[in-house]
Order: sequence, then C-alpha cells, then structure tokens
Amino acid sequence: QRLAKLPENPARDTRGMHDVLPVESAYRSLLSSYGRDVPTDVVDLGWQLEELRVATFAQSLGAARGTSCARLLAAISALADREP
Repeated sequence: QRLAKLPENPARDTRGMHDVLPVESAYRSLLSSYGRDVPTDVVDLGWQLEELRVATFAQSLGAARGTSCARLLAAISALADREP
C-alpha cells in the first residue's frame, strides 16, 4: 500500500517517516529494558505502533483504534519511568 502511494506524494511519506521514526526508536528502547518477559501493556503499545503506521501510511486500510505519535510517546515514557 505504502509503495503504491509513494509516487503520488513522496513528501507526505517523508513527513510520515519523520513523525513515526522517533516513536519506533522510543519503543525499541523500551523493549530493550525488558528481557524475554515483556509485559502485556508493552506488547499492546507495539500493536498501537502498528496501528499508527497504518494510519500514517495506509489510511485506506483503516486503523482499528485511533492513536497519535504524541499519545504513544507519552505512553512509552510512562512505562519507561516505571521499574521493569
């Protein structure tokens, strides 16, 4: 879906990557603080990140639940502040 839409407006894809990459990086950092036992709320954030990607790059597919970069970053920060 994303590759098919890229030629229409490459700048839109670049903006989307600019928004999503910091969230992906923060999530990877959060995951690295856990071993093999990742709590379900952290796993759920991973699914929310997938929904963000769909909402950003493949809007026509429709995301199951609304999310945003700011909301995900806040949730990741809150989980990072608690003890793993």
